[in-house]
Amino acid sequence: MANVHHNKKGKGLYLYIRPEASSTASDYKLIGELTNFDLPGGEADEIDVTTHASPSNTRQFEPGLYNAGEATLELLLNLNATATPGTGVSQYNEGQIDLLAAVGTETLFDILAILPPRGTVPAAVAAPAPESPNFTFIARVKTFDIAAPMDDKLTATCVLIKSARPTFTKTAVT
Repeated sequence: MANVHHNKKGKGLYLYIRPEASSTASDYKLIGELTNFDLPGGEADEIDVTTHASPSNTRQFEPGLYNAGEATLELLLNLNATATPGTGVSQYNEGQIDLLAAVGTETLFDILAILPPRGTVPAAVAAPAPESPNFTFIARVKTFDIAAPMDDKLTATCVLIKSARPTFTKTAVT
């Protein structure tokens, strides 16, 4: 297996969502103002299949159902769909609005996490970069919690429940 080179920092990871029913890359929306992303690998249940004939007096296990787990996003809260020119605020926050609206619904999203390239980090774009290594998975929104401290920035933490095992791709996204 070839070595996978990656940036030593997470800066430059971009996260996109689109409704699961959609099928084109142009339907992805960037999740703007992302500050942290946690994508645990999930786990499989263990089924004890030990019998009296098990070798070496040792328990035996087989994998059970796979639980894809949850992914957590931490964001600077910005529910403006577009930014005022010259403010420096990201104009790609429709993704945050879609996540907030999907809490408590059965809406499923295709999630695309584009990994940071080695070297220069490109600027965020509205559509996914076609040749970047990435993870994709299907998820629904479990929570979208907003924090409004007295003397600090507005933030949000969004938890996604993964409905499928994440897949890694080194090539173009369709």
